Amino acid sequence: MQRDITEIEQKLWDGLIRIILQDLREAWKAVTEVDFTVDAMETEPQMVRVLAPNEAVVAIGVEVKRVKPSA
Repeated sequence: MQRDITEIEQKLWDGLIRIILQDLREAWKAVTEVDFTVDAMETEPQMVRVLAPNEAVVAIGVEVKRVKPSA
């Protein structure tokens, strides 16, 4: 049975992701300044295509881009 993500669940995920991104920034601070951002979030199990639609899953993809500072 599929259902939409609730507002409470969305706020919990947003908070958790914010904490993870801040921890990643701190971990890389000694090496270089890195800005981690969320580009998109998908909540439809059919779009993720990892497990059956009734399975709970979190899939995280990471893409690293070097952004040249503007002069």
